Amino acid sequence: MTKHSLNHPKPIRCLITGFEPFGGSTLNPSQMVIEALAGGEIALPEIKLHTALLPVDTCCVASVVAALWQTHEPDLVLHLGESAKADRLTLERVALNLLDFTIPDNARQTVTDQPIDPAGPAAMFATLPLRALSEKLKVDGIASDLSLSAGAYLCNQTLYLSLGHAQQLAGRAVGFVHVPSLPEQVALGERTAPSMPREQLLEQVQRLIAHAIDLYQGVESDAGH
Repeated sequence: MTKHSLNHPKPIRCLITGFEPFGGSTLNPSQMVIEALAGGEIALPEIKLHTALLPVDTCCVASVVAALWQTHEPDLVLHLGESAKADRLTLERVALNLLDFTIPDNARQTVTDQPIDPAGPAAMFATLPLRALSEKLKVDGIASDLSLSAGAYLCNQTLYLSLGHAQQLAGRAVGFVHVPSLPEQVALGERTAPSMPREQLLEQVQRLIAHAIDLYQGVESDAGH
């Protein structure tokens, strides 16, 4: 477990990612969040912020994630993705070494029972202190869920890959949060309920990121438990 000093000599390096639209939708709420962050719509503490939009392509996402780690050397990584089943922020505790999905990615690929890394561990825990993060959100009046698995699609793959990079560096924190779909997607018939309006989602993500930064800087990690 790692305890990070409050007295950092410089702002922490924070990487936040989202995904492009997929599954027949023209929108992705995680992309909307990334665009809002890049446009300065979300107020954050003093950090060195990097954002990126990830492809929904199982064959190329590994190289994209690797390049982001190599380029930015982030202290804190928060991956965001859409879950059409979520009605609140869903904090993913475990990444499985598994790709298994019937909904094609954006390269029209499906995968059955394949490891992400044949030489890697069966699973890895997120290294953000997720229970403490959920409790802080609760104090703010924001409901969240702790989930035992990020699934076996690109969201899980991204978390697994990122945790693998974090293991090679000291004191890095990595997590994945699923966000609900947007009402516009439901109105277009691209998704069914539940959904969360844009402004509400941006407000909740702002608190999520701020608390994650505070916890990284000053609170001992529970390694995702």
